[in-house]
Amino acid sequence: MRAWFVLMLLAVSSPALAQAWVWRDEVGAEHWTDDPTTVPEAHRHSLRRLGEEEQADEDEGGWYSGISVDDTETDPRAILQAQIELQRRQALLRSIEALQVEVAALERERIGLDNEHRRYKVGGRIGAADRAVAARAKLDALDRELAEKRAALARAEAGLAVLE
Repeated sequence: MRAWFVLMLLAVSSPALAQAWVWRDEVGAEHWTDDPTTVPEAHRHSLRRLGEEEQADEDEGGWYSGISVDDTETDPRAILQAQIELQRRQALLRSIEALQVEVAALERERIGLDNEHRRYKVGGRIGAADRAVAARAKLDALDRELAEKRAALARAEAGLAVLE
């Protein structure tokens, strides 16, 4: 009876039944989970099984490196045109990735500045009003930079849509 219980316990806790998943967020930090449904929708493109991660890291170009030129084409001009288009797509995808990382960093910085502005706006300390005004000026400048980055991101995504 005891052997049966141990055998069942080993069968249920078998490592073959458990799968580990790894995904990366917008700043490149790795996150681990055993349930892929818990990964945010925006990051599911980077979701990999733990054993498959090594293969993904071997690709130099990132997730967009799988785009390739049609190997059945024989016309040299068509091949050259396809290669040029491929390079354009890859460059746009790289710039989109970089802009997404920059926007995420600016949004985090904005949250910190907004908290700082609120803290000094309440006042109570000497110089709090001056610090609140300075924080508001930084927030305004950051908002302008964030708007520019978001517009550049939208332009890059529209450019990619045109190429597809």
